[in-house]
Amino acid sequence: MNQKVVKFGGKENEQDYLAQPVDEGIKVATSSLVYLQELRLNESSQVGDRWLIQDSQGKQMCEVEAEAVKINTFASITNDFAVKEGDQSFNNWHDIHWTYYSTLLSKYGKKLTDTTQLECVYFKKLG
Repeated sequence: MNQKVVKFGGKENEQDYLAQPVDEGIKVATSSLVYLQELRLNESSQVGDRWLIQDSQGKQMCEVEAEAVKINTFASITNDFAVKEGDQSFNNWHDIHWTYYSTLLSKYGKKLTDTTQLECVYFKKLG
């Protein structure tokens, strides 16, 4: 089991916006690029990992524990997962994450495709 500090989102306003629904129990899942794990820029998640969720200012909002970790392709993300990630609908999730992951991958000369692998983590709020 690992414990680490997590700030969801890349920009300060995203970190503040995303920390709140985690604290409220609305956002109970997250995704990340497997490619960044292959580059050893991110660690893979394991069931039982605990994350201290912080806002952009480093204020601890809550603690969560990973309940399930699955590898899915971008194209196989479901509406259920999109809602659990806090994006209300698949279309909203797709638009946000297509832009976000495309931008990240472009820094490494890669393109996002439907077969790009994502680590999908389901978590529960503790306490």
